[in-house]
Amino acid sequence: MIGGFNLLVGRKPSEVNDSSPQYRPGDLFAYRDEETGLYGVYRYAKCVESGGCSKGELQAFPAVASVTATSGTTKTIVKSGLTAGAYEGCLAYVQSDAGGAGAAPEGEIKRIKNNTTDTIYLEDDQEFSAAIANGDVVKVLRITQAEDSAASDNNTNEDLCGIAAADISENYYGFFFCAGVCTFAQTTASAGNSLKAGDKVLAAFSGAQELIVGKCIDVTANAGTGIVVVNFGVVPVELGS
Repeated sequence: MIGGFNLLVGRKPSEVNDSSPQYRPGDLFAYRDEETGLYGVYRYAKCVESGGCSKGELQAFPAVASVTATSGTTKTIVKSGLTAGAYEGCLAYVQSDAGGAGAAPEGEIKRIKNNTTDTIYLEDDQEFSAAIANGDVVKVLRITQAEDSAASDNNTNEDLCGIAAADISENYYGFFFCAGVCTFAQTTASAGNSLKAGDKVLAAFSGAQELIVGKCIDVTANAGTGIVVVNFGVVPVELGS
């Protein structure tokens, strides 16, 4: 580990497009760029954007899902009408217990293994302290997944997953750059301008609702690829070179 992050060795983020997870989705990795010699921080996540996540485009976490259970156990949450596989690797947070204020498992959070159309299954080593019951409200935190960040989303810093390091197929896994000097961001910003969360790219929007997420150092003459400094609020330490 380096600076509190996993150290990525033997693979380049720009070449990763995994059909099944090779690391734990949501984990952060430090990787030393061969060209700049600097470490950057990448998040390993599942691309759930329709058609895939394009290299250099800004990606956000999907919205939190609310599930009101009809029944369950200490390891399952039962609710009809779910999309199979939609919550694989996500986190299940019990917001409220229908049996009484503060009663278990209210306030507990566990990792999801996968889900069918009517049941959410926790990871094999995860278990609530009490069974899920009818009326319990569970929030599914999709912070292990990525989709395009649209300007209309009005995303905040904490909503952003990172910049896709490669072309990542839909429902495949890859790395998303979230802190450091990024050399492959697609941007419409001019050199010296602030970068803000926009539609797919890091764009210099003027709207007050747009959040500054970094600064553009320079851009290529024609391709719109920028050298940008970004920090999506996940790096409490300096990694150095």
